[in-house]
Amino acid sequence: DIKLNIDTSKVTDMSFMFLGCDGLETLDLSNFNTINLKSARQMISFCDKLKTVDASNFDTRNLSDFHSMFCNCDELTTVYINIDFSKAYTDLDLFHSDYLLTNIVGRFSNIKQSFYIKDCPNLTVDSLMVILNGLATVTEKRRLSLNRTLYDSLTPEQIAIATSKGWTVIRN
Repeated sequence: DIKLNIDTSKVTDMSFMFLGCDGLETLDLSNFNTINLKSARQMISFCDKLKTVDASNFDTRNLSDFHSMFCNCDELTTVYINIDFSKAYTDLDLFHSDYLLTNIVGRFSNIKQSFYIKDCPNLTVDSLMVILNGLATVTEKRRLSLNRTLYDSLTPEQIAIATSKGWTVIRN
């Protein structure tokens, strides 16, 4: 388990920072100062044993590249998160191939780009609500793409949270 206490206040790019950390099971980044962060592309990816990530204190108001931020982590079950997607410029597929992901705990806000959550069949409804509640009202066509299991776990009222904000919810 790692809790990092390093000065990251001037870091702008954390892309691939924890790429392939095979023996890592818990990663606590709650002390990271991310105010100047602009890119977190595949920041935590291909970590075969990683189960938990704490990014709950991230300040992402300047972050624009979220591409596959937490992808291909075979045993990832829980992510503690605080992400503002205001400056995101591409579609969001943060949890690509995280098949065991169950819990997203925390807050998403200002999601304006299409969001894909197809590879997480075990995600709880509470975790889906973190995503739904983080959707911004959009005027351009945007999609929230869910796998069949996730889509079927939502009530029509929960889906209406997204559609009332201009989103199309897709069942894949």
